Amino acid sequence: MKLAEIHKNLLEIAKELGITIRKENGNFKSGFCYLNDNKIIVFNKSAPVELMNTVLVKCLLQNEIENHYIAPVMRDFIDKEKEKLNNSEDFEFEVEY
Repeated sequence: MKLAEIHKNLLEIAKELGITIRKENGNFKSGFCYLNDNKIIVFNKSAPVELMNTVLVKCLLQNEIENHYIAPVMRDFIDKEKEKLNNSEDFEFEVEY
């Protein structure tokens, strides 16, 4: 599966979970936050798709996806990304409010 297709599928999963997706210009890192009890992922438009996918996986892992249907190929991708993130020194699993 191509990265763009994976990205599209991750966006669909996020939207199904009630997460708002925004793509903005600026000098900031992409990330996940809560705003007035709304879950939001803000992407820097200039970020590469690989980074956007990593941010999406981090966000999905912070939400309850265990009881949500996710296609096996996407579940495998999420699991592999989770393993990479867990092995990364700068991985923070908690959301900052």
